Parts: sequence; structure tokens; C-alpha cells
Amino acid sequence: MFDDRPQDLIRGGRGGPARRGARGRGVATRGDGEARLGQLAATATATCTSGTRSPAGAGAKPSAPRSPLLTTGTALRTFDDFVEDAGAAPDYCGANFVTNDTGTLTIGMHIHNRSGFSIDDTYAVLFDTDGSASTGGFRGGEYLLVFDGSMSELGRWDGSTYQTLTLQTPLAVTWVDGLGPAIRIGRSDLGNPAAFDFALVSFSGEDGDAAPDDGAWSYQLAPFELAAKSLTVGRAKAGNPLVARLLVIRTDFDVELTEGTIACTAKVGGTTIRGSGVFAGERARCTWRVPRNARGKTFAGSVAVTFDGVQAKRTFAVKVR
Repeated sequence: MFDDRPQDLIRGGRGGPARRGARGRGVATRGDGEARLGQLAATATATCTSGTRSPAGAGAKPSAPRSPLLTTGTALRTFDDFVEDAGAAPDYCGANFVTNDTGTLTIGMHIHNRSGFSIDDTYAVLFDTDGSASTGGFRGGEYLLVFDGSMSELGRWDGSTYQTLTLQTPLAVTWVDGLGPAIRIGRSDLGNPAAFDFALVSFSGEDGDAAPDDGAWSYQLAPFELAAKSLTVGRAKAGNPLVARLLVIRTDFDVELTEGTIACTAKVGGTTIRGSGVFAGERARCTWRVPRNARGKTFAGSVAVTFDGVQAKRTFAVKVR
């Protein structure tokens, strides 16, 4: 299954710098970043059938989940691997995923025989960023990301080993119930590739797994977008609050956006009306106070949400009663 043992890959030789129990440079402590990563990663569906290849087949062309919400393409791609080929090591399954936003990549690993990090387990991701399997280290990887429950580290191939890098973006690592490990890494720390090939590796003691079993999977980065979907506007009544709610979908996980900056603008008869915005019920909600003397006039407003340098906006106009 391996042309190099995974423990040799990570502990030295072609594997390079990882040291069990040592905290690598650029490591994020477990906190709000990891909590949010876990919430997003948990939206990815993970299923597999023990003892079989997953429906799409190991090493199959990556698939993009069909979305009932999104009209543009999602960046989320899933990748399937054989199961029950890892011995006592973490066993990769179906629905491993990769996605990206403007500045980061998120990788989710579906491990069907684990429910959390174990002191004996180590995970790795190899990134072939130049598209050539003949360059780099194991499976052509220019970069090697190694992590477990207490450390994470990124190394770059120097022709003989992986040298540890000081990261521009701290790594974020978490365990997602029903899925497995999820890790977020800065795109700039991988040289800002437009596309890359990658392989997942795990080991525990002398046992290990690699996904795919041979070669590598491919991922093409996609522009990060926010899609403004349904806008609901309440009744505009003079002297009362007016509420507008906007559903915004983020293309990295194809889920409702619940973070960012909300701008609530409105005018009545040429007069600017100040509004306030919050996220509530998976919507961006704007609230204005309609002037008492606005009866019969048009209340024209907009709800705009900005996140990660990208904006989604919808406008509306209603008659004040």
C-alpha cells in the first residue's frame, strides 16, 4: 500500500521535521478559531460503509455536493477512499473534503474507526503544488503538514527533507464529531497555488493508511463568493420598527453565513434613516424606526453583508402605511 512506510515519512528520512509531542511554529491554541472551524466542518456530510469502497470509488474524480441553496458553484469537493485497509491506524473513508475561502484552505478527514484524537495517532497531508510527482518528497509533495491532538507543523521540501516553516497564518486544528480531524491552513503558506495535488496519511505504531491508496487527488481553488438569496421585509408602518432579513450563502461550505459586518441603509423622502444589524436565525437582520410622518412615502433600503473582503447585498422599496 505504501512505497514508504508512513512512520518513516513523518519521523524522518523523507518525512522530515515532525516531532511527537512538540508544538510546531505557527500553531494555534484551541479556542474560538477552532470552535468556528468545527462548526463549519460539521456541515460536511460524511458517510461510508465498512468493508467496501465508498459509492464514488476510491480515487474517483472529486465531487461537489449539489446545493438546494446555492446558484453559483461551491468550492467544497469530496474525495473517497477504501476502508478497512489501515490495520490499527486511523482509517480514511468516504467524504474527505477540501474547500477554500479568500485566504485559507480547510481539509476535513473522515476517519470511521476513531471518535477523537489519540496519543498514538499522527495525521499528515502532502501538497504537490507544482503538479509534478517527480519533484518534492513523498508522492511529489513540496509541503508536508503533520499534526495530532497536541501539535501541528508545516514543512517544505528542500531536496532531501522537509524543513519547518514559520507560518503567516496560524494553523487551526479540531476534531469534528461524526467526521474526524479538520485543519485550516493559510493559502500563502503553501505559496498561493491555484491548484494542487494532495494525499492524506495516518499512522499508529507500525500501522498506517494513505488516501488515495496510490497517487494523489487534485483540487482546483475557487473564488470565494457570498450569494445573496431570499430577502424578507416586514410591514412598514409609520412610527414602528421595520425589519428586513437577508439569507446569505457562503461558497466555501455552502451554508448560511452567520458572521461578518452588516450595513443597514435606508431613506424616506430623501431623509437618511439609521438602522442596526445583527445575525439572528441564520439571517442578517436589519432594523429601522420608520418616521411618524412617513405615511404614504416610499421606504427604500438595503441589507449588505461583508465577510472576508466579499460583499452580498439586496435592496428593497416598500410603501409606508
